[in-house]
Parts: sequence; structure tokens; C-alpha cells
Amino acid sequence: MAAFFVRPSRFSPQKAEQQRTIPFVLNVMIQYRFLTPRRRGKWYGSLTEAQYHANAIGAGFLDSAGTFVPYRGTVLELRHVGTGSPVQGAISTPSHP
Repeated sequence: MAAFFVRPSRFSPQKAEQQRTIPFVLNVMIQYRFLTPRRRGKWYGSLTEAQYHANAIGAGFLDSAGTFVPYRGTVLELRHVGTGSPVQGAISTPSHP
């Protein structure tokens, strides 16, 4: 969830003297996919689903305990649904030891 700030004066000109900002929360859906140096995965609606399908492109696997283990050089890409804009702070694993 992301927080946005809106000035009340934008929506009600009669209150222009009040320059307070009012926070409100907007639900933003995020999609996930894994990238390898040679392949790109499909976009999935949850991180768990993306991890489950990561083995198909050689990005990683789920161990016997159900923990995701990424291969070296794997990058997790995130984007906002609707806008398609990337999410800041993508996660990657080192490509060299």
C-alpha cells in the first residue's frame, strides 16, 4: 500500500488558507516476475506464485522446506498494475561470488 498526500485547497478553493496536507492510503496492486541473464518470466499477481514458476526459466527453485532459493544473477522485477511503471528498489542476487 502506498500513502499519498493531497492538499485540501486543491479540492476546495474556499479553504485555500489551510495549507495542511491530509494523508490517505491507496491500494496499489503490484506484479512480480523473475529475470535471468537470458530469460524473462511472466508477470504474476503474487510473489509466491512467481517463486513457484521461477524454475521454468531457471531463476531458482523451492527447496524441501518451501523456501525460495534464487540462482546467481536472478533479478526480481516489480511493477504497478495499470500504469506499468516499475517499483523502486528491485531485489537482485549477486552475479559473482
